[in-house]
Amino acid sequence: MLSNKSLSITVKSNDGSHSQAFGHFTMNDDAGGKYRFLHNPHFVNGCECKGEGPNTVDPFTSNWPYTIDTPPGGTWFDVWVTVYWKCDFGKIGDVDCCTTALHYRGYVK
Repeated sequence: MLSNKSLSITVKSNDGSHSQAFGHFTMNDDAGGKYRFLHNPHFVNGCECKGEGPNTVDPFTSNWPYTIDTPPGGTWFDVWVTVYWKCDFGKIGDVDCCTTALHYRGYVK
């Protein structure tokens, strides 16, 4: 969690591919704050429904703003995100991907 009310997230592949979408992306803190960044999948890393762009990277880092108050230093927080990769961009609107649900527990400094 950054002091400017944004969360920086870095995702690295373990198989040589790269992240193409995030979904079900939420954050909770032990001070009672809750925020949902994304419910449904959202393409990231230069990808879109019609396919990949030429500039995908691994690892991929992005910043996500949130509207809850950043909790005080010493507070634990949890982030959950589903990462989509190795997407098969068949027909537009019909994209199949591998998915992994990730959880991260961090500490506000």
